[in-house]
Amino acid sequence: MLAELDTPHTEQDSRPSTLRIAVASSEGERIDQHFGQTELFRVYDVSASGIVPLGDRDVGEHADGDEDRRDTICRMLKDCGVLLVAKIGMCPKDSLAGAGIEAVETYAFEYIEQSVIAYFKDYLARVGKSEIRHVQRGDASIRQGAFTEA
Repeated sequence: MLAELDTPHTEQDSRPSTLRIAVASSEGERIDQHFGQTELFRVYDVSASGIVPLGDRDVGEHADGDEDRRDTICRMLKDCGVLLVAKIGMCPKDSLAGAGIEAVETYAFEYIEQSVIAYFKDYLARVGKSEIRHVQRGDASIRQGAFTEA
């Protein structure tokens, strides 16, 4: 699938071997949700070997008291480098960027698998050209039972 990306890396190579991506999707087929209306984010790992669905993260199950919804989402997606959405406003986009999560609308209404692969290829190309720097992500703050395996 992504065999052309599966090349040996040197120690100095900063390309990621895996990237974790969250997706706003209602049915799990297409990127079809507006950020503000998404209650369930689908999470995937993508690498040269392909895509691995990790499960779903429910905003309501991660909410911490009267915590702002955006803060909840940033906390529960902290281990993701990117969020693919159909639409997002500037304020939430800025909140995610502050948490180190890139919000991308480029693949709105496209199929998830094809979009995740296309994004990963583009991401690797930008890292290779030193346009961006890959940053290893930390763990998300996930409540027990709030992460549904795929």
